[in-house]
Amino acid sequence: MNRLREARFKTRLTQMRLALRVKISPAKLSYIENNLVAADEKLKRKLARALKVDPAWLFPETGKSSELFPPETH
Repeated sequence: MNRLREARFKTRLTQMRLALRVKISPAKLSYIENNLVAADEKLKRKLARALKVDPAWLFPETGKSSELFPPETH
C-alpha cells in the first residue's frame, strides 16, 4: 500500500472527501494513489496538509531512503 492511501485510511477519509478537501477530482486522486499520474509539488503539499503528515514522508523520492529518520551515525 502506498503512503497516500495509508495516510488516508488512518485519517478515515474516503477518496471523495480528501479530493474535495484539496479541490481535485476523486478520479485524479485515485490515479495518484495508483501511481498512474504524479502530483505536482503544490498538490503534494495540499494532500500532506489535509492528511496531517510531512510531504517528504507522503511522497518519498524514488531511489532515496523512505525512512522517516536517517540512520544514526557514530
